[in-house]
Amino acid sequence: MLAAFFLTSSATAYLFSGSVCYLALRAEKQRQGQPIPTLQKLEIPLFWPLWIAKEMTNK
Repeated sequence: MLAAFFLTSSATAYLFSGSVCYLALRAEKQRQGQPIPTLQKLEIPLFWPLWIAKEMTNK
């Protein structure tokens, strides 16, 4: 029971962090006047640690 709660809360936190990253990307793209590609809409919430690493190395 405790393991299920831990896994559920971990998954929720992971997806919440991905949603925050998606919103940051969306705000940046809106400032630039560019649309977000459909594939990127799905990638950011799931693979946000890779996206953060890519953004850090680009700048």
